[in-house]
Amino acid sequence: MAESSNELLEILLRECQAAAPQPWYPSIYVKETGLNRGMIDAELDRLRMSGLLRLTDWVQGNGQGYVLTPEGHQVLQSPRLLRQLREGRPVTLRVEPIEAPPMFRDSPWDRGEAVRAVLINPAKPRATLALLFVNILVFLIGLSMAMDKGVSGEYLGFSADPQVLSIQASLGSLNRVQVVQRDQWWRLISYCFVHGGLLHLLMNMYFLYVVGPMVETMWGSVRYLLLYLISGLAGGCGVVLANQGPRELQNIVGASGALCGILASMGMWVYLNRQFLGSELSSRWLRGIMTNVLLIVLISMLPRVSAMGHFAGGAAGAIVAVPLVFQRFGHGLARMLGTIGVAVVPIVCVGAVFASIRDEDRIRTEVRTTLETVKHTMSVLEPLFDGKAKQWFRDQAKVERGAREVQDARTQLAASANVLRNLHNGDVDVQKGAEWALGLIDSWAAFFEAIDRLIAAKTPISDQDYANLIRDSDRAKDFQRKLEGSVIFAR
Repeated sequence: MAESSNELLEILLRECQAAAPQPWYPSIYVKETGLNRGMIDAELDRLRMSGLLRLTDWVQGNGQGYVLTPEGHQVLQSPRLLRQLREGRPVTLRVEPIEAPPMFRDSPWDRGEAVRAVLINPAKPRATLALLFVNILVFLIGLSMAMDKGVSGEYLGFSADPQVLSIQASLGSLNRVQVVQRDQWWRLISYCFVHGGLLHLLMNMYFLYVVGPMVETMWGSVRYLLLYLISGLAGGCGVVLANQGPRELQNIVGASGALCGILASMGMWVYLNRQFLGSELSSRWLRGIMTNVLLIVLISMLPRVSAMGHFAGGAAGAIVAVPLVFQRFGHGLARMLGTIGVAVVPIVCVGAVFASIRDEDRIRTEVRTTLETVKHTMSVLEPLFDGKAKQWFRDQAKVERGAREVQDARTQLAASANVLRNLHNGDVDVQKGAEWALGLIDSWAAFFEAIDRLIAAKTPISDQDYANLIRDSDRAKDFQRKLEGSVIFAR
């Protein structure tokens, strides 16, 4: 900053001091001195953003007036603070938010004060601290699990050890199969709180610690938290959409998608409010943000880093920021439309994933659901097949539970069969897979129908009944082998 400009800052403060207790009017000062009004207004804006001056009511003929704030008086009485002002260094004083005069409330003036208050009054980063706590807590829970399995070293490193991957899956890691074939949609968010090693955690949490408080001040804690979660969700959806075919089993962890969204929202906030920040300050902020964006692009090129998660999270953060500005600063219809706009983004993201589910996915989902249902139900019915049927039938509670489990299994199998019968795909491989899957489901349905009759009659399994059950289960297993070797499960 030029020395003459810094000197002008002090001059303007002293002019306001001399005019006290009346307001000081720059329009009169410009007429008396012949100085450029644009230059005067720019320096007054700097002083207002620093909390050293405040506006007074506009007066006909004189225009806008200014008076010193208590902090402005403090600067003029402090040689140290005056020296900082003359040297162009920021004068850091804690000031209270400026309340707009009644005639300016709900106006661009009011919005400008709210925007500039971000620079003066950083908010307490409650949401940032909560996010830091949750991320670290999840990592420590995983570390405890890793210590129990004897793989703590691998867990702390960026390891692909199967046991480490299993721990990350338990904590909430993400891949396409888990979402579209097992209906674990919560993983689209949970992966944001799971990290692949100590270094991964430290890098993301350092970024959150540095950038989070400022962005939280910009948006407010609730909007900031929404930005984090929506950006993370969008990053997860981007990963699921991109990781199809051979890559659909690739596990993704980390808060990077959410953090990219936070950074992008920061850039949009500065851009959309640039008229209230001044060209110099907004340009400086945007350059710094673009530098970070370029670093993230370079990091995204590294192996085992999800570029799509970064891109989708960042894009969502930038998009959500636009309606969020209307929700933050708008009134009436504008605020309502802003709220709707924010809600639309996650709906579109999840809708895109749902629309991407192919018939092959549906077949695999129903087959896996069937096998899991059979496994669970058979664990309850085990006494019927190991010579303890008479004892089992004497326990009314066990019989009732068995009857409920069999009914639930039959209901689930019927639902899966209905899904497959409604598939209309011209692909020969898909048609054949659907036929085999239906054969698998129908065989197990016949098996449990027979079991249901036996439970209702409360009779032990006869040799003929046992032979029929073995026939149905063998037929189901034959269809299962065909499916496992088919193109459907190889894609």
